[in-house]
Amino acid sequence: MIAVELVDSLSGTVPNQTFTYAKRERTPTVTEEHGVEEDVKVLLIEDDVAAAEMYRLRLVADGYSVVIGHDGHEGLRMATDEAPDFIYLDLRLPGLDGFEVLERLRAGTATMHIPVIILTNYGEPELRERGLKLGALEFLVKSDTDPAELSESVERAVSPRALPST
Repeated sequence: MIAVELVDSLSGTVPNQTFTYAKRERTPTVTEEHGVEEDVKVLLIEDDVAAAEMYRLRLVADGYSVVIGHDGHEGLRMATDEAPDFIYLDLRLPGLDGFEVLERLRAGTATMHIPVIILTNYGEPELRERGLKLGALEFLVKSDTDPAELSESVERAVSPRALPST
């Protein structure tokens, strides 16, 4: 079990924000089964610091490497610089909104192939439809998605991994 207490960098501990996670056993990727250690890197583009940290802690507990972009411009830069295997993308972001980030990800040769799941507070059907049309794999509403489900969606998006041909 992993117990986590969220801390706000400005005011200290966030009251009533302690989470306990049991580490979930991950199904090994094809490359891991064949003795090649492969770390799956997740980029979380999320401006809410507490939510980003909660999701990061769960994903790290489940064995993923996580980097966080706190606005649309930073997230887009990190998608290129960090070369993540997977991206969670909020829609309401400072700078560029999530739809603009997704459009730019799909237009970039270095980022067009990266699986993206929209993770937002907004569940309106027109937003869902627009996100999926722009190339998101899934559209998750935060209030309906617990942190454990995030790890499961990463696993669905990046597994099974194909071995390089020899």
